[in-house]
Amino acid sequence: MQKNKVIMYTIPIVFWGGIWYFVCAIINNPLLLPSPLAVFTSLIQLIYDKVFWLNVSNSLMRIVLGFVLGVALGMIFAVLSHMSKLFRLIINPLISVIKATPMASIIILLLVWITSKNLSVVLVLLVVLPNIYSNTLKGLQQVDPKLLEMAFVFKMNKRNRIRYIYLPKVMEFLLPAVSFSLGFSWKSGISGEVLAQPVNTIGEALYYSKVYLNTPALFAYTLFIVGISIVMEKVIIRFIKGFEKGVSYESRN
Repeated sequence: MQKNKVIMYTIPIVFWGGIWYFVCAIINNPLLLPSPLAVFTSLIQLIYDKVFWLNVSNSLMRIVLGFVLGVALGMIFAVLSHMSKLFRLIINPLISVIKATPMASIIILLLVWITSKNLSVVLVLLVVLPNIYSNTLKGLQQVDPKLLEMAFVFKMNKRNRIRYIYLPKVMEFLLPAVSFSLGFSWKSGISGEVLAQPVNTIGEALYYSKVYLNTPALFAYTLFIVGISIVMEKVIIRFIKGFEKGVSYESRN
């Protein structure tokens, strides 16, 4: 089983690595497309650079903060919308506006209103909030009314209703929302940093890699972003699934 997993991960890496090497050999221009070896060498050099880890920690902290705030506010707004039609009537236009506004417009407006170092936090929050809100609200609305009637008949308290009736259903919709939002958080957060150029961030490093035509470093940073995004997604999804299984197990017992 473990061997099959290794093969499943190795085959696509070898395939796309081969395509990359083949195209690189045809183009034969390191400024346009550096070789996998050049990018790997650049990544190793970055890993041993203290500035690299300072950039990563600053960007990671802000993106995670924006993500957590977006998830928290999205869930709170969804609960309030489920409880109050008036609140839903008020908040839905705002959610629709955030969804429809182009990312470039949001970034430019935020640069007018806030400092560059806080841009990625607010930007990620605005990207995450609508998706979490919509999926959480959908989960709440999909709760079986018969289960609620049964809970009322057996005088189940609010805490147990939330834990054993609402949470399992909400988790079904929250899991894909979190997975999508986390990947998009890195895309939007780093894009904002590239434009705003806050000091000692991944976005600033990407910008100067482009300015000084350091394409291997540009690719190395990009690969690192992809890697850390995938790792974070797997960790958070596993945590949510574990929580969901725990709730489901307790509800059966």
